[in-house]
Parts: sequence; structure tokens; C-alpha cells
Amino acid sequence: TRDDHLLLESVADLLESADVDLRSLRRKIVLLTEEAKGKDHRSVATALVKLASCETEPTRKVKCLTRALPLYERDHGTDSVKVAAVLGNLGAAKGALGDAAGMRDCLVRALSIKEDVYGSNHPTVGVTLNNLGKALTDLGEVKSARDYLERALVINEQQY
Repeated sequence: TRDDHLLLESVADLLESADVDLRSLRRKIVLLTEEAKGKDHRSVATALVKLASCETEPTRKVKCLTRALPLYERDHGTDSVKVAAVLGNLGAAKGALGDAAGMRDCLVRALSIKEDVYGSNHPTVGVTLNNLGKALTDLGEVKSARDYLERALVINEQQY
């Protein structure tokens, strides 16, 4: 039925707390949501992000998050913290695949959004700075990496 995806989403949320492997269930939720709502519906974007969170293969994570990103940008605005979260996760997945340039590009965008929303000294900004420093290190951009890592260290020392 049209609401099967809602029922499965509720079941998946319950099972997630029980540490059950949810990949196949989350994949089914994406398919049912696409059937019920259409491939470009905001519920599909949410289902894709949730699927990405339980995927263990970085290639699959990238695929899910790459599909979800333009939907999140359309529905929440390009400067939304929800978009920044997708960008951060997409950057991490690209980094896991050895795509340091892709990781950097995602994290630069995420950092800009987070600094605009939270300010430059927020803990979530520190995490992004640290991850960006790693991407730049992997790219051999040691001077830039050091600058980001030093900023992250200052935030971490202030917060913790």
C-alpha cells in the first residue's frame, strides 16, 4: 500500500536500537518510498541518508548520499545544517574510497555552512576542521592542513 514505507520506517527505527543489521530493510524502504512518493520526494532523501548510515561499503554510501544531496538542497536550502551533515558524511565516504579531493570539496562546503550557522568556535566546526585537515594532508597540502588542524585544536581545547 501507499503507507508501507511508513510502517517499515517505524520498524527500522525500532530495530536500529536493537543493533540489528538494517541494510536490506532500509533498501526496501527506499524502494517503497520511491514507489509511493516518487523518486524526488523529500522522504526518499531521508530514506537514502538513513540507508547510507547503515551501509558498510563506502561506494554504496557515496551513491546514497550523492542522490540525497540535491534533494536536501532543494528541500532545506543550500545553506542548511542538514545539507552540511550530508556533505560531511559524503566527504567521509569519499575519503574512505581514497578520494581526498572529493572529501576536501564536500568538507569545504560543509565548513562554510557550519561556520555561518554555528559560528567559528562551535564543536561541530572543530570536527569538520579536523576532517578537512586530514583530507588536505592526504592531498599533500601540508601548510593548509596544519592551519585547519590548529584551528580544530583550539576549538577542542576550549570545549573539552
